[in-house]
Amino acid sequence: VIYTNSLVDQIPTLTCTNYADKYIPLFNSLLNEFSNPTAASDLFMKICILQIISTLYMETLNALNENAIPLTCYHTKEKKALNYSNKNIHNKITLDQLSAYVNVSKNHLLKIFSDTVGMTPNEYITKKRLDMAKEMLMMTDSSITQIATSCGFDNTTYFSYLFKKHTNLSPRSYRKLHGFI
Repeated sequence: VIYTNSLVDQIPTLTCTNYADKYIPLFNSLLNEFSNPTAASDLFMKICILQIISTLYMETLNALNENAIPLTCYHTKEKKALNYSNKNIHNKITLDQLSAYVNVSKNHLLKIFSDTVGMTPNEYITKKRLDMAKEMLMMTDSSITQIATSCGFDNTTYFSYLFKKHTNLSPRSYRKLHGFI
């Protein structure tokens, strides 16, 4: 019998952590306590496990904030594509440009990007642009046209269509509901 779990199976077999100095002592303490139990072992092991979960949570949060991706055999290609997309988010980015920059075929880029990031490059770029637009709608009094243009959309009507499709609100309604200005 082979054990499978769709959620667990999505975790890459190789990962890169910036917190090895925190995990190693926790796992060593946990193993030591399990191997040589005392009266307080149950409590101590629960504390270690909670610290591991807390560290994993913080690392995941930091990784999401830094647009980091898990280490895979194509890590440099994926990271290069993400960096290019983030740096050029205000400009028109085509799959041809992105695949040429990363030096892989369009189909291969679509596969490795989708497998790792969970969406196509176009979906990722659109999401980033819409996230920027949401922030600008909340924090500035710039016009919808100015926001659309500064977020890399050539057409205000298309921007409004996409915004409503993804948020169920028009940009103007979103601003009224969430804006501070």
